[in-house]
Amino acid sequence: MHVGGGNVHGQSLGVSEWYKGAAKMAFTDIEIAEVHEAVRRQGDCDNLYKLGLIYSTGQDVDLVQAHMWFNLAAARGSQAAKECRRELSDLMTKDLIAEAQKRAREWLSVKHH
Repeated sequence: MHVGGGNVHGQSLGVSEWYKGAAKMAFTDIEIAEVHEAVRRQGDCDNLYKLGLIYSTGQDVDLVQAHMWFNLAAARGSQAAKECRRELSDLMTKDLIAEAQKRAREWLSVKHH
């Protein structure tokens, strides 16, 4: 699955097309809050992955946050998150990737061991 998961004329969009604005997903504030709460309680890979999607395809795109959530989901076994993380990495500088990795380590040390 490509980040954005969008589909234009039957074609799956890669991250480069998604990033150019070809595919945006809409998440309500309630949906976002529910996913954050689910991650706070469980930290399962499906909800971590969904947060990655929210931050990579939502209205307020934050590549560092998206990479962090995809990284955490990938560490818990999500193959889709691994692919999305790889695609995002192609768009990010080394410093941004390092920041995302730092945030993931901090989240693990404080939130979920």
